[in-house]
Amino acid sequence: SYNWSREGGGRSFAVQSALLALEAWGHKRIEAAEAFETVLADVLGPGDAPAAYLLVAVDLILSHWPASRHAAVPFLGCPELLVIDYQRWSHDLTPIPDVLGLGNLHREPHGQATLESLKRRPSRRATLRERLTVLAFDEPEDVRQRVALLLREAAARLGPYGEDDDLGDAAFMAVHAGNLLLPDNYTDVDLPQRDGRTVVGKQYVEPEAEHRHMERLRSARSAGSTGVNFQLAISNALENGRSMPEFAASAAEWAQRPVAPQADGEEDASARQQRAVVGAAMIAMRDLAGEQRTRYRSWAMGTFSAAVQGEDDPVTRGREGLSFNPTAIAFAGIAYAMTDGAAREEAAALLALVHRPAAAHGFIAAASAVAAANDRLPQAIVRCALRASIYAARHWDGRDEDREARVQQHRRAVDAAIEAELAWLYDGGAEPPWPALPGVRRRVSNGRLLGWVKAWLEMAVRRGIRLMGGRDELRLVDV
Repeated sequence: SYNWSREGGGRSFAVQSALLALEAWGHKRIEAAEAFETVLADVLGPGDAPAAYLLVAVDLILSHWPASRHAAVPFLGCPELLVIDYQRWSHDLTPIPDVLGLGNLHREPHGQATLESLKRRPSRRATLRERLTVLAFDEPEDVRQRVALLLREAAARLGPYGEDDDLGDAAFMAVHAGNLLLPDNYTDVDLPQRDGRTVVGKQYVEPEAEHRHMERLRSARSAGSTGVNFQLAISNALENGRSMPEFAASAAEWAQRPVAPQADGEEDASARQQRAVVGAAMIAMRDLAGEQRTRYRSWAMGTFSAAVQGEDDPVTRGREGLSFNPTAIAFAGIAYAMTDGAAREEAAALLALVHRPAAAHGFIAAASAVAAANDRLPQAIVRCALRASIYAARHWDGRDEDREARVQQHRRAVDAAIEAELAWLYDGGAEPPWPALPGVRRRVSNGRLLGWVKAWLEMAVRRGIRLMGGRDELRLVDV
């Protein structure tokens, strides 16, 4: 409830208006020469005050400094408050977007204080943390010492800060705030003025321990930002055609860097990283040539092999394109890797994926590369895909062992079809016949192709591949 007095900070306009009125009332009394401590006590009220009152008190402290400096001691000595107030400052500086253009319809009642007059108060551009720097030089020594004591007590209470703690964590803020109070942690700098003159000011210099900690965090965040940028760029390059070789090479180098283990609950980030790595490998095989492609080929093939080990997301069966589909990306990547020659092992890797509906989108994306590698390979892929689509339906009262036996039988039939295609492609064997579709039908698809085979057949038609020995029509049925 700390931000309830701010626009968008709460759910009740009535509560926000009441808190703003409380703030305006406090400003009026202080400017009428009432003692700051008296006004602050009235704002907070007796007993434990709600956190919503706390920001009103902070607004008064920041807007009426230095009159408020003695009353500010317990506020400045609380690292938990310094943290949430630092976050509040970011909120104050970020305008709320008026998406629907309703701002012009807002009509504020006339009064002694307005929302805009409160927004112009110094508190909207300042933080409690900044007052610690002022205390280091320009305020009474007893005030600085009292705040320093509170911060040391808080640091002992909170314990050592963690490796990933920053200004958003109270334990680190307690140490950082204590350092801000020490004059020895500042150096003289020249500050330019609007009239062209320069004056000598003070600039905070992090002590060694704090500097090492913050530098490590900054480096990690820079790497994380770079990672996000690469993920977005790779996703864009997957769908929008060829990229520049420089980008393809840099993406491949980025993808091979070690990645820090993901914390619990960050499965989505891990999945995005994995998809980006597979995408980078595919882009390298597609957009690089000659020695550059050879340089990354071994790594890319290993990446494709790893990408197809898991189960496919059912959504990838119907979603067009390569995005969010590691199996399709791997299929396309293997196809592009064959540009310099279609080795038997790579053709076998493509054919081994045809029973997976998700791979069909990779075939669509890389069909020209498949045909360029071996003009008979597209036919072999479509034949194997059709053979893989023929399987016995599971009966509701069937036994599990019977179902397992049918699954194994289907797997052997697909493997036999793949071996026959490889023999035709590489060993001089005869061209395998097109698979005969089942003649017994329980439910006809009304001329519509089964969704997870449709992509294979669409591409076959685009490539001019003759289906079923030259027959012009093909209907698939559920069996």
